[in-house]
Amino acid sequence: MGTTVMRGAAVQPEGLEAQGSSGNEASGLEAVGLRPSGPPPGAGNPPPSGRGLKRGRWRRLVAVITAFVALVLLGLGAGYVTMLGLTFSTNVKHARLLPVAGEDGVPAGGAQLPASAAGAINVLLIGSDPRASGERGRSDVMLLAHVRADRSAIDLVHFPRDLYVPIPGRPGRDKLNAAYSYGGAPLLVSTLQHLLGTRIDHVAMIDMGGFRDMIDALGGVSVHVEEASPGFAVGVMDMNGEQALRFVRERKSLSLGDISRGYREQAVMQSLVERALSRQTLTNPLAFKRFVETASAHLTLDESLTLDYLRDQALSMRDLRAGDVRTHTAPYSGFATTRGGASIVVADEPGIARLGEALRKDAMAQYR
Repeated sequence: MGTTVMRGAAVQPEGLEAQGSSGNEASGLEAVGLRPSGPPPGAGNPPPSGRGLKRGRWRRLVAVITAFVALVLLGLGAGYVTMLGLTFSTNVKHARLLPVAGEDGVPAGGAQLPASAAGAINVLLIGSDPRASGERGRSDVMLLAHVRADRSAIDLVHFPRDLYVPIPGRPGRDKLNAAYSYGGAPLLVSTLQHLLGTRIDHVAMIDMGGFRDMIDALGGVSVHVEEASPGFAVGVMDMNGEQALRFVRERKSLSLGDISRGYREQAVMQSLVERALSRQTLTNPLAFKRFVETASAHLTLDESLTLDYLRDQALSMRDLRAGDVRTHTAPYSGFATTRGGASIVVADEPGIARLGEALRKDAMAQYR
């Protein structure tokens, strides 16, 4: 059965038609001449916090890069981690992805941001789209995975790439994904840490070419398309890796722009996870090994995410099931357009403060 993509009206909201670049908008919200733009007719009002979506639908839309929580952090059980350990450790790259004091927007000698409650872990999952020229490119997917201290659940918070936020060391505000363009993963981590007021412990990053290749390694995915766009009619569609990549990159023709794009990403990744965890894949050691080889070849982890650490986390989370993964969208209050013509997602600052507090206190079970 295909995974459902949330549907909105076919009319693009005002302010999302003229999509600006991710270049710096160097003034605050009050100074840049933002033009509010509500949802399109028939789409309903967006929830003030970016939440309020039907619980059953969210359960179907396990968020972007859940594959890496399920397949890397959870490890599909200690047996698979052991069997595939050599492949994983050989293929996966490690790099400095966490910010350093005095660099990456972190004040030298400044007070360290508080960590979450003892035993809880915050992992930033980044899907990057590198440019052919070898430049850093963009962070198209930003997902924070909060592993609860009692290992009863994992909370996945999707951050829209167009969320308009302060970036450390830059004037005014900018789109969230611009932080990655300016300073790579360390500056993106620093931006989110300052936004939430809590520490991010680890980072895992995959390039979007890996997303395409993983789908091809599994023989494709089936997705239920609920909102049509060029090349994608409403209905269940079997997609290869290139088609799926085109599907999740589209946003200009979608009713809620970047938010709708996030729903598509979630839906395709859920289909990917379902296919990877299917009996067809798990009972075929060669097929599963091929998938892990493909995924790990495109994966970069921070230097502290070693195979031994991942194995320990897999064992601590061995009782988790798919229903224990809870999904959220970072609170937003609507859409707007800057004076320069860039469409943005307006952050719900009180809502984000509540989210940060829930992460710090390991209270995501009570977060709504």
